[in-house]
Amino acid sequence: MNAQRVDLDVAKASACAPHARLVDIVPVEVIARLLQQPTSTSISFRIEKLKISWGKRDDKTWVAVFPFEVNFLCGDGADKEQDVFGSMRLALLALYEVNLDKVIGGPDALPHFLAITGTLHAWPYFRAEVQSLTAKLRLPSLTLPVLLSGAVAELCEIESEPTLTLDVSSADAPSE
Repeated sequence: MNAQRVDLDVAKASACAPHARLVDIVPVEVIARLLQQPTSTSISFRIEKLKISWGKRDDKTWVAVFPFEVNFLCGDGADKEQDVFGSMRLALLALYEVNLDKVIGGPDALPHFLAITGTLHAWPYFRAEVQSLTAKLRLPSLTLPVLLSGAVAELCEIESEPTLTLDVSSADAPSE
């Protein structure tokens, strides 16, 4: 089968939710760039489209990577390149235990769950890191809004088939 971008379906994500458990969320990459000092005390932001990668770790465990990217803008956020004074990328890895045997719709529901619920799980970590970073850089405070479930489809995209290949056999093997 060829992977295709999924049109997110809340009903499919909801079918998966009772049979899934978030195990962990960890940052795997943080990159921040300050190109120049802002020319205004008012800053805004532009968040880039979130392209979620996902894959199977073992029979019950699935992994999703959420590579959030935000550009910091001077003033009202007009989309002009000269207004961008900095950027940040935060990739978060989320680990889920999922019993797909019990999910109505089976494995086809998984990308919907990972995209919708996973993004809602990861967003507060991204939001907190953006606020922390702007404070550390002594920039005007920037607090991203709370993400509502209806906005997830506009923010992210995910493929219908796994896009991550995980080889955990060597990591799980005891060292000699």
